[in-house]
Parts: sequence; structure tokens; C-alpha cells
Amino acid sequence: MSNMKDNARQPASKPADAELVEALVQRVERLEAELLLLRGERVAERLDRGEGMTIPSEVARRVFVEDIPPIRAFREWRGLTQEELGRRVGMSKSYVSQLETRRRKPGVATLKKLAQALDVPFDLLME
Repeated sequence: MSNMKDNARQPASKPADAELVEALVQRVERLEAELLLLRGERVAERLDRGEGMTIPSEVARRVFVEDIPPIRAFREWRGLTQEELGRRVGMSKSYVSQLETRRRKPGVATLKKLAQALDVPFDLLME
């Protein structure tokens, strides 16, 4: 009898599960939109204070609209391959690829090396 009760409850939970998944998807989408705005505000604040460089429109579009990781956007804008960037900062092409695909997160020291090699303020590479 207990088994019948468990089976009877399963169909009722599927719509609830679908609603929960949909609610979570919507929340993630809202958070992603907020993150893009915050990243844009951080850059705008730097520009308002007269700090650093302006971001080339191509890089800004790729980072803020297309959601390309900043490391990749700046590397490609500079015309470097992953191998060339890796050589400049003492890391493998594979590691650069992992950073650019967000499979690995760089530490502050790594970001500073990358920023120096790409000639950009290191906080522009932060995600």
C-alpha cells in the first residue's frame, strides 16, 4: 500500500518540479542581466574618475553583449593567439584556454600577469 501512495504522488510532483525549474531559470537570467549591468557600472565609474583606459567598442560589445570572457576579448583584440599570450605570462596554451572558457578561475596574481601582457588594467579582466 505504501508503494501505491508513492506512485500516486509522483505525477503530482512533476508539474511542481517544472515550475521550480522555470522559476530558477528566470532567477538565473535576472542575475545574469544584473551582473552585466554591474560590470558596465564598474567600468563607467572608472571612466568617470578619469582612471585607466577606455574600452574599445569591439571589446565592450563582445564582453557585455555577447558575454565573451574579458581575457579572450582583449587577447583577440590585441591579435594574440592563446599560445602567444601563454608564452608572455609563463602559462600553457591549455591553461589560457581553460581561463577563456571559464573552466578555471584565475587568481589575482594571474590576472595581473595577464593584464600586463594585454596592456589593460587588471580589474577589467575580472568577472
